[in-house]
Amino acid sequence: MYNFPPHNFLYSAYRIGVVFSDGQKQLTGSATGFILEIGNGIPFIVTNRHVIDKDYNSLTPKYKDFKLIELSLTSRRQDDSEYTIYINSDTEIYGHDNEQNDVVVIKPKSRPNEVNTFHYHFTWEHLADAEVLKEISHLI
Repeated sequence: MYNFPPHNFLYSAYRIGVVFSDGQKQLTGSATGFILEIGNGIPFIVTNRHVIDKDYNSLTPKYKDFKLIELSLTSRRQDDSEYTIYINSDTEIYGHDNEQNDVVVIKPKSRPNEVNTFHYHFTWEHLADAEVLKEISHLI
């Protein structure tokens, strides 16, 4: 028998909208990410580095002048209505020193006068720790 996953499982993935500009042209894109709350209501967006860096791992300098100018997150509330939060372009973005690691965390600053409640997110206790990884290592 098939049981549909609960909304809080499905809606934990956020649609990320991005806009890049080189001062003359704009390029748009979309991807997915999730919210990790690290405590005291502090959320971080977790996504791939190539989502927010148009020039990431490019073999040519085609996109070297394109900068991220808009970042938005779209998801659904418990009542199934959709909402979007626009993030300031001066938000803090953290990536690994090794550029081959295609993961970033973003400490979002929402635009003024905007409700910035993320309805579905993960917390530290949802992430695998060393013990969990040890238990599942035979599956990998």
